Amino acid sequence: MFIYFFHNLTLIISFVFAGSLVVKYILNKTDSIKLATLAAAFLAGLLSFFMMLEAFTYNDVIFDLRNVPIFLISYVFGWPYGLISALLPSLFRIYLGGHYVFHGLFFDILLPMLVGSISHRYLSGKLHSLFIDCKKIWIPYLLVPLANLIAYLFFLSLPNYHWIRFIASVSVFSILSLFSMAIIMNYLNDSYRMTKKLMKSEERYRTLVELSPVGIFVHMDGRILYSNTVYAKTLGFDSPKELIGKSIFDFIPADYKDVVEHRMGQVIKGILAPPMEQNILNVNGESIPVEVTAVSFPNEENNAILVIVHDIRERKKVEELARTINEEKLIAQAALEYDRLKTDFFSNVSHELRTPLNIILGTIQLITLGGKEQEQYQMSRKNIRIMKQNCYRLLRLINNLIDITKLDSGFLSIQFKNEDIVKIVEDITLSVAKYIESKEIALTFDTELEECWMACDADKIERIMLNLLSNAIKFTNSKGSIEVNIYDRGDRIGIHVKDTGVGIPENKMHIIFERFRQVDSLMQRKAEGSGIGLSLVKALVDAHGGTITVESKYGQGTEFMIELPITLVREADEILGERTSAVQPNVERIRVEFSDIYA
Repeated sequence: MFIYFFHNLTLIISFVFAGSLVVKYILNKTDSIKLATLAAAFLAGLLSFFMMLEAFTYNDVIFDLRNVPIFLISYVFGWPYGLISALLPSLFRIYLGGHYVFHGLFFDILLPMLVGSISHRYLSGKLHSLFIDCKKIWIPYLLVPLANLIAYLFFLSLPNYHWIRFIASVSVFSILSLFSMAIIMNYLNDSYRMTKKLMKSEERYRTLVELSPVGIFVHMDGRILYSNTVYAKTLGFDSPKELIGKSIFDFIPADYKDVVEHRMGQVIKGILAPPMEQNILNVNGESIPVEVTAVSFPNEENNAILVIVHDIRERKKVEELARTINEEKLIAQAALEYDRLKTDFFSNVSHELRTPLNIILGTIQLITLGGKEQEQYQMSRKNIRIMKQNCYRLLRLINNLIDITKLDSGFLSIQFKNEDIVKIVEDITLSVAKYIESKEIALTFDTELEECWMACDADKIERIMLNLLSNAIKFTNSKGSIEVNIYDRGDRIGIHVKDTGVGIPENKMHIIFERFRQVDSLMQRKAEGSGIGLSLVKALVDAHGGTITVESKYGQGTEFMIELPITLVREADEILGERTSAVQPNVERIRVEFSDIYA
């Protein structure tokens, strides 16, 4: 009997191992658990069939272990798969025939299937884990030998001693076979699960490497064994497979090869190689800045090296941009410092020029007032007039320079008071009327408003109008005309100065308000000027919250259009009266100064 038992045990081991290979193959190919379970049930039926061929003989009584695979499949997977495993043994038993066909079918095939299926439903728990608890499985299985025990009492005529020995032998061999099969299946299932876990873990790590935003590759002795997609794309390859087997030195510039070889030797010895910036070459020979980190990577044959390559082209661009910004910042700071020095220079020069000019001008005025009867004065009157004219011209330039420097430094203050803007503009215009007429230029003043009180700085409005009128006079020939008009714009007031002068070329319109730029600079310098008058006008208009625009046709004339918002500030009535009465003396000063400048 022991020989037959070992034959059966050999069958169990062979079939279980063969079955595990078949199941693994099916799972790997189809990933279908149901199909793999069907294959396992069929193989269990085939094992049961071969066990029937390796039957035991005891005192002319033949028995076998066919019920073990059938019970185990039913116990693990349930009755449908148990029925499949029982199909081939049942057909073979029917084919054999004999007096004990029913006994063989029921007690050795159907009963194990029923007991295993019931145990699967109520006792075995979560059987899809494929773990068989040997401590639990033998208890329900004992029902099968017990049923056979009862059957043998009725069908076999054996002495008590032989009967007990027979039942004990059948039970022991069956349980040992069951345990053997369960243990082997558990071992193979554990091995399969571990393999699957390793495969999933490997797949996760592979996915992690593939999804990594940096290039990663493994090489041994300078030959690439593995590369992720990012590194392949960095080098200009479509697929990582194209890199396998290539030398890493194909992508390293000659001036880096010695450094790379030295670092490789350090990594192989287990010495940490810190991150290093270097260049690599792509498939087109273009140099790419990268940051490289290398670590030892144990391999089956030898120590390989895992290299992490971080493309730092964008970082280099950012660093270059930062350097450029810093350089531009330094340039801007230098320009600001230059502007400050220039402003200080203009301010100092203006003050230094104005002081002696005032002294000269005062002396000329004293000579004019006190020595008109002297013969010497009569002889030098023409020279004094020329000196006085140029003193006023320089004084006006200096005043403009002072205002420009104050604007640049933020110290030019606008003293807003409620003024009649119509009267201010009219008085300034009429104050220069005689001088304009002396140039044989017609002057017209017209207004849609008799008066308009608004917050403004009368001195700054005076500077605006004088600069615009002086421009109109300079560029208007005799027999021409100048118009000053005031328009009602609702909550704004419009002040227009129009002339029939030479006009402004269209390609110069955009520069007329730029400081130190003169339209006439390229037109033979027909008129004197510093190039800051219109720039100052625009700055003063902006300071009042207004706008200034220009329309011109070259050869026909120019019109400057100012719009100022009409607003009021709180101010005592007597102060308004004082301010109004103070306008007229100021106009007298304007009349004298203007005629002297442009005489």
